[in-house]
Amino acid sequence: NVIQNVTDKENPVQIPEESQKSENMTSIDVNLIQWRNFTNDQKLFSVEYPSNWQVKTGNRFTDDPPLTAEDMKTNPSLVHSKIEINVFDSENLTPQKWAELKKKELVDGTKDTKLVDPIRCDKYKIDGVEACSFEYGGQDEGGKRAGILFLLTNDIANMTHSIIFRADPTMFDSEEPILNHVLHSYKLINNYVH
Repeated sequence: NVIQNVTDKENPVQIPEESQKSENMTSIDVNLIQWRNFTNDQKLFSVEYPSNWQVKTGNRFTDDPPLTAEDMKTNPSLVHSKIEINVFDSENLTPQKWAELKKKELVDGTKDTKLVDPIRCDKYKIDGVEACSFEYGGQDEGGKRAGILFLLTNDIANMTHSIIFRADPTMFDSEEPILNHVLHSYKLINNYVH
């Protein structure tokens, strides 16, 4: 696995060879996507997701995440793109500390995973609030290789919001516009309640 340095406007980013875009792959135009808004049952967050994605919702009475949205129309030989959102008590831990714990659990303690982008707390903001993230290559539920972004932030009510984006390594970069739209639409509702 050769790593190529790709430079964006401010930060050099290392992308594993297997997740680089092929020459015939184009970026997705999010303006052509119809979006659906979701607010969880406890009114902790709202977010937009592509309306043609299959959605599973959980609530405070289930063990399911409040929102899982998955593109089931993807080629069956590829990992389906998926967004999973969880909200839980921060236990007075910062997003960086949660990212360190999750990285240790999901990357350091797991066979066949590879850290692609180390923990960073300067790359993303959710609703104007610092978020910490890391990217890794791992396996999805079906045992296929996937590119995974794990992102965490806290709201003012001491709740941690985790957003997990998973995609096939060959599609990860081309689906970044969808991820960016989701992240820009995400609202930390507790931050607006007075």
